[in-house]
Amino acid sequence: MELATFILAASLCQVTLSNILRHIRACAADVLLAVVCNYAIAALVAVGYWLVSQPSGPGAAAAAVVGLPGGLLYATALVAILRSMGQRGLALTMAFAGMGQLVPSLVAVALGDPLGWLSGLGLLVAAAALPLLSLATATGTAIAEAPNLRLAGALVLFQGGAMTANLLASRWVPAPHFPSYLTALFASALVVSLVWWWREGSGGTAADARRGALFGGLNMAAALVMVTAASRVSGALFFAGMSVTSLVLATAVAVWLWRERLQKRGWFALALAAAALYLINA
Repeated sequence: MELATFILAASLCQVTLSNILRHIRACAADVLLAVVCNYAIAALVAVGYWLVSQPSGPGAAAAAVVGLPGGLLYATALVAILRSMGQRGLALTMAFAGMGQLVPSLVAVALGDPLGWLSGLGLLVAAAALPLLSLATATGTAIAEAPNLRLAGALVLFQGGAMTANLLASRWVPAPHFPSYLTALFASALVVSLVWWWREGSGGTAADARRGALFGGLNMAAALVMVTAASRVSGALFFAGMSVTSLVLATAVAVWLWRERLQKRGWFALALAAAALYLINA
């Protein structure tokens, strides 16, 4: 029951964030400004959380070791997600991001997470469902660029690395120092995104800044949910369950709200994803 609760909470966070990103990609004059404001707000919230919690004891060094490189991966993955949103829309982007979220599941297994045979089967079914869901077609608002498989591969790689940072934090950082980890994570991501915006940004508008700020507060909350969940339940099952659940929900929203279409194979993949979720929580 605890695993299912964490999966649902994290998935709802992911779907909400993905739709805000879809809106940013469709409407923002400068998406990089939105990225910067996102991490500025997330870092401020993380610092406030750290000041309120006042963590003590060993663990700050581990938080920095995981959080600083994790922030680089977070920022790079977010830019890749926004660019992919412009190429193929919400459903396809979430499919590639979901494949990236299987990376921490595999890392958790390598670190010794026990798996029953049903749960292991669920991971295999999820690994089959996610690529099939990437067959969503490119229709809808603000989808103009040609597909770029190199970008898709980068999205899987960097999203997988960013989520693995959360997994490692849940294992290496004591729970009282989660605020320290989040502060290091988002401060690092802010620096990376500022450099990116300085090199490539076009200025942007106040509306871009507001959209990014809204995303930032939710981004911080989602990261906290993921780190807490992975520290209390099986990381392998949590990240796999989150990937398929958030993808099913995001695909439904993409079809309904953003007018994206799925091929018949995509609907079959949705059924596979539902089966994977059942097996993971069996």
